[in-house]
This record gives sequence, C-alpha cells and structure tokens, in this order.
Amino acid sequence: MQSFRLSDSVGYHWKNELLFYPLGTAVKPGAEQQYSVVDDKGLSIPFQFWHEAGPDGTTQSKLALLVDLPPYARRT
Repeated sequence: MQSFRLSDSVGYHWKNELLFYPLGTAVKPGAEQQYSVVDDKGLSIPFQFWHEAGPDGTTQSKLALLVDLPPYARRT
C-alpha cells in the first residue's frame, strides 16, 4: 500500500486537478483492475495508471487521478 500527501500552502482552491504520482513498482498493463484508490474517508475514487518508457527502456508506472483540495487543506 502506498500513501500520498496533498497540501495547499498558497490558498488556492484546487478543482479537478490532474496529478501524477510515481509508483514504487511497475504495474503491468492489463493488471490495473486488481488495484483501488481510496480517499481519507475510505471512499473509492476514480484513477488510472499511466505507463511510459523510462530512460533505461523499462516501463514506469504512475498513478493518475483528479483531485479537489480546498485552500490550505492537507490530505493523505
């Protein structure tokens, strides 16, 4: 399980912002349905994996999701 921290320090209300998070391990294309993402309340949120070739030719996976974050808020 991986955890990501979101925080706003500029007082902006972020709405539908597309974020990418690098993953510690590669996710094979087609294996995405084995994963889920939940918010700080335990509710499922939509996401997808982004696969791209790394500088060494291996596939690198990133988590892509849309987030909303009120001004000065912090979430994990």
